[in-house]
Amino acid sequence: MRTAFSEVGRRLSAARTPEAAARLIVAVAQDLVGWDACSLDLYFPESGTLQAILSMDRIAGRVVDVPHVYAPITPGSTTARVLQEGGQLILREAGQPSDALIPFGDTGRLSASLIFVPIRHSDRINGVLSIQSYTPQAYDRSDLDTVQALADHCGGALERLRIEEALRESQAQLARTEAVSLVMTAHVGLDDRWLKVPPMLCRLLDYGEEELLRMRLDDVIHPEDLESGATQRRRLVQGEARSFDLEMRCLTRAGRTIWMYLNCSVVQDVHGRPLYFLAYLRDITDRKSLEDQLRQAQKMEAVGQLAGGIAHDFNNLLTAILGHGELLLAEIGPEDPRRADVTEITRAAHRAAALTRQ
Repeated sequence: MRTAFSEVGRRLSAARTPEAAARLIVAVAQDLVGWDACSLDLYFPESGTLQAILSMDRIAGRVVDVPHVYAPITPGSTTARVLQEGGQLILREAGQPSDALIPFGDTGRLSASLIFVPIRHSDRINGVLSIQSYTPQAYDRSDLDTVQALADHCGGALERLRIEEALRESQAQLARTEAVSLVMTAHVGLDDRWLKVPPMLCRLLDYGEEELLRMRLDDVIHPEDLESGATQRRRLVQGEARSFDLEMRCLTRAGRTIWMYLNCSVVQDVHGRPLYFLAYLRDITDRKSLEDQLRQAQKMEAVGQLAGGIAHDFNNLLTAILGHGELLLAEIGPEDPRRADVTEITRAAHRAAALTRQ
């Protein structure tokens, strides 16, 4: 048994997922005590729930994977007893039903001999292993002790894999979020080289991730905005500021301008030495476009108001010109040589009045 434990420990160190570890564990259990069906569930003490990792059954003489019979759930009465009291040996007549157990695989025949043990790491239970046989009285207390020793031997590796998988899922969730998020997270070295770039930023700038990682921050910033950003980053490195906010222009591969809001801080080591810049970026091109449109509309409104005021004042002048011109025409006879000049004055004033009404 010591040799078997040593071998499974070595192979578990190379496992990369809890399922891979589960297959190694049940394979050793098969060699040690034998089984017709087995299952391994992860247990999460924080939420008090189980997650099925592996379920196998012997069907038509072959051991095959079978579907899990439940999604993450709270433990049933048998599993709860395992968690509270330790390993359980259940022996019953073949085909005898038990309300406390959930059948899986070939549900047409029920297991007669069952072993359930907690998988422990230190004082934490992180899983439950079950092996089952269709043969009555197939297991005894020594088999229970053997399976418990196997579970305890594998608990540390399973806990490591559980944490690694949770971390991978957390990182994957972050990546999925960043892929569609309006706020992008990037890491920039103290030499201004990109260290981590989100997918959304790559799409916005039309560069592949590997391309962008070979570039410097300044390679994608508009030349007119380079100095302001560099000055602020120097202040961070020198400890003169904790973070800064900046609106800047970035250039795509094709040279198109994209406006970005940048919040930047510096990440330090345990001794307070700067390691790299942490940048939160948001595309504000649409907002800037709307602001430009608003400014243009405000300018046009101001011009319109000015033109309206000028037209009003000009109309007042034209009213006086037309009024006096009409009075002169009434006093000047048809043969008076000045009448043609006065008539032209009034015509020009009428044309000017018509022009201001357009």
